[in-house]
Amino acid sequence: GVSLQKFFRRMCGSKENFQEFMAHTEAKNITELKDELRTIQRLSAKNDVSSFRWNKAVISENDAIFPPSHQREAWNKHTEITMLDTPHFSPFIFKEIV
Repeated sequence: GVSLQKFFRRMCGSKENFQEFMAHTEAKNITELKDELRTIQRLSAKNDVSSFRWNKAVISENDAIFPPSHQREAWNKHTEITMLDTPHFSPFIFKEIV
């Protein structure tokens, strides 16, 4: 629906990124996306992830979905943080990370 499209536009940060995202993503409705999130929640609750640690976090400076300041606070002292000048989603982010 319209609200999901608005979310994707906000996530992508620009018209160009949004068009690239939509050209390469499988069309899903809000119910399918909620089901995916519930499955992730169920699987993470089922498995003990308390001892799992990331050694590197990549944070988008222009993330309109998860505020960068909150992300920096969420990572522990032992996690290397790389800041990228991108929105939440950028088709070029993987090139910048690698």
